[in-house]
Amino acid sequence: MITSILTALLAGATVTFPMEARVRGTEITLGEIATIATDDDAERARLEGVHLGYAPMPGFSRLFHATRVAEVIERSTGIRVALSGDRACRVWPVTREIAPEEFAAAASAELGRISTEADVEFHLRGDHNKRVEVPAGLENIQLEARLPDNALRGGTMSVPVGILIDGELYRTVWTSFDVVIYENRTVLARDVRAGERLGPELFAQKRIRVPRPGAANPGRQMVVGAVATRDLSRDDFVTELDVRRPIAVRRGETIYLQATKGAVQARVPAIAHEDGAVGDRIFVETIANGRRISAVVRSQDLAEIDLGTIGGRR
Repeated sequence: MITSILTALLAGATVTFPMEARVRGTEITLGEIATIATDDDAERARLEGVHLGYAPMPGFSRLFHATRVAEVIERSTGIRVALSGDRACRVWPVTREIAPEEFAAAASAELGRISTEADVEFHLRGDHNKRVEVPAGLENIQLEARLPDNALRGGTMSVPVGILIDGELYRTVWTSFDVVIYENRTVLARDVRAGERLGPELFAQKRIRVPRPGAANPGRQMVVGAVATRDLSRDDFVTELDVRRPIAVRRGETIYLQATKGAVQARVPAIAHEDGAVGDRIFVETIANGRRISAVVRSQDLAEIDLGTIGGRR
């Protein structure tokens, strides 16, 4: 008894432990689980802020022995304290449940952000129906979904939703969506057989599903006059792999080279140094000064270079 009194007098501060305590947030400080008695306000603040480690996860607890906590206090602050109350304190976390709808809302908002300029439909897949229990924060809990700006694609997309407790990432929950992307594309107006030449009357504009925004589509001007290399179906959009394009310009032929810069255009005669179909990039040589330039074939007698962009091959 005399020893306890002397210890308390020498210590100047008494720490009283309850049998059980509940804490918020992800870390535990002494002030959250014990009562501190001292006349020195600055000393009380230091003691209350002593870090005792991470809070237990939901469904678990941690047992703190008073004598061991006293050792931690002395090591971290240099303050010797008197102990009171129970010899050990079992600590449980205060928790909160996050509903599936909350994760879905955060993920949907992020999908909406990266698809503002696209014609998109997305629907949550039916495998997210569990509530997630997390520690209650000291201040707040936030859900934050992040995707790269160019991540949008058709099919199944997984969207990570981070759980932030007091601003720190606690864990990540993955959600899955069925994503459908539409674009107005030039498609076939009817079925086409392999070997058939594609005329302008075979194409129409239609809203169709695409794998990703701006997915490769050479456009009607690139495939009109080409020959189908396989059977194609109505509403297909034709790619360069589906057709064999005829040679529009042959090596050694005289063509016009059109130079374009903004609204200004000029044409000069040139010699083709390569064979090329419409849309191909070939070398041409101007007749006037023998300058060799890389240009894009536009028709049977025309190639073009855009002076408003980076120059072609040399």
